Amino acid sequence: MTLKLATGVFHGRPFGGIGVLVNRSLAKSTYLVVNGERLIVVKVGNVYIANVYLPNSSSSSRGEIVSDICSQIESNVDFNGANRVIIGGDFNLEFTSDKSCCKDLNSFI
Repeated sequence: MTLKLATGVFHGRPFGGIGVLVNRSLAKSTYLVVNGERLIVVKVGNVYIANVYLPNSSSSSRGEIVSDICSQIESNVDFNGANRVIIGGDFNLEFTSDKSCCKDLNSFI
């Protein structure tokens, strides 16, 4: 959204932005792992929560962005038996599509 606003007056519906709300009672066991424009990961106890905002189908760099987000999750999340991982958000894709970015995301998951 910052880049869009820097190019001039914005018309239409705003877009973008991600976040995770955590109950105050869990605050002491919550750690911010990744904070990006399209990805946020927090660890609450032994549960990683990743919130993603993937580009829509008209984005020319969609495949690179999906691949980058998967790489960031993989490099920052400790995938061991004691930890759980929840990935949610605005995926903006059909998981059954034959597009390479959909296949990449499905193979990652």
